Amino acid sequence: KQWYQRRVAITAGIDATDVRRLPETIDIFKSMCKDEYLLKKPILILANKQDTNGALNSEQITTKLSATSENTLITECSAIHQSLDKNIKNGLAWILQYITDNYDELLEKVSSDLAAIEEQRKKERALRLERIRKAKEERQKEEELLNKEKKTKEEDSDDTDMVIGGPFKPLKQAFV
Repeated sequence: KQWYQRRVAITAGIDATDVRRLPETIDIFKSMCKDEYLLKKPILILANKQDTNGALNSEQITTKLSATSENTLITECSAIHQSLDKNIKNGLAWILQYITDNYDELLEKVSSDLAAIEEQRKKERALRLERIRKAKEERQKEEELLNKEKKTKEEDSDDTDMVIGGPFKPLKQAFV
């Protein structure tokens, strides 16, 4: 998702014969269309494997994806040729023309998205540093309290274990 902010356009390829994965493709496409960082950015979808029987055509895929936006183009292609498929060339020409026609708007969108992300990162960093500072402060207070308790225990134990006069007596006194 963070990848979208720095892009002025998206190109995606789908397997037009893999009907089992179509629900996943639909979910991904819908989430892309809702993503704030992709709004108004061109999306080119290459419906690959058109050389295979049973491949969905671009109209069928457009319907299934509900792709009605002017910034989305779905084109049929076959990527097995040694030369670039003419529909891929046409799709790339479309996306380049879209970028050219909307360059200032797309550049502003990317710039504002990046600025918003940077601002969010700064806020997250400040919050993280504040949590670290508080945790460090709490640890220091706990250490001070433990040290204070330890010192108090040492002082208390020093008072009760104190021997007056020492345990040793001169030999003369011991045998009297």
